[in-house]
Amino acid sequence: MAINQLHLSLRVQQLDVCCETKTKDNVFVTIVASIQYRVLAESAQGAFYKLSNTRNQIQAYVFDVIRASVPKLDLDSTFEQ
Repeated sequence: MAINQLHLSLRVQQLDVCCETKTKDNVFVTIVASIQYRVLAESAQGAFYKLSNTRNQIQAYVFDVIRASVPKLDLDSTFEQ
C-alpha cells in the first residue's frame, strides 16, 4: 500500500481573478487581476497546515479589495488605476 504525500510548491504561482463591479458613475466593469504569490520557505509549515485552500482565500481577499476600491472611482479613473 503506497502512502500519498502532499507537496507544497515554493515556486511563484499565478492566480487570475475576474471580478465584476460597478464604478462611481454606475458603469459595470469586469476587472481581471493576475496575482503572483509564493510560499516563503521559513513559513512553509504554517502555509501547509493553517490554510486549507490558499487560492480561494487569496481570491476572496482580492474580491474584497476590488469591490471596496472601484466603486469610489469613476470609469476614467478606474482605467487609469
